Amino acid sequence: MKHGKYEIKPYASLREANLYRADLHGANLRRAYLQRANLLGADLWGACLQGADLQGADLQRANLYGANLQEANLEKAFIVNTRISFCIGNSIEIKTFQFPFTVVITKNEMAIGCVQYPHQEWLSMEEDDIADLDIQASNFYRKYGNIIKEILEKEHE
Repeated sequence: MKHGKYEIKPYASLREANLYRADLHGANLRRAYLQRANLLGADLWGACLQGADLQGADLQRANLYGANLQEANLEKAFIVNTRISFCIGNSIEIKTFQFPFTVVITKNEMAIGCVQYPHQEWLSMEEDDIADLDIQASNFYRKYGNIIKEILEKEHE
């Protein structure tokens, strides 16, 4: 199966592979076995990880921008300082919500559009701080801010 510049066999086993800072931009890793793989700093921009087993994988500082993680197993994966903007989450460890801006939430961080911060920073922002982010951000915040805050608060229950 060819996708982008990589040809990955369906159900490829990359269990415990060292993919530190690997360029996997646009790779098709659908249903790949990546348990405990080192993906620290890996570029998975636009990668298809649908149904992949990433249990215990290290995704710290990885770029998941626009990646598809639907049905992926991310149990015990390290998702810290990971770029999550516009990715499609698995609805457990990474949740994606479609408002006028795409909202992606992990246990520690949230991205609204391409702007990503830890939960506490988002929760402490005032309307002036939001207005500085984007020309449309104030209107978005007034309309959806309370809903998003409620979602974040439920993450910490």
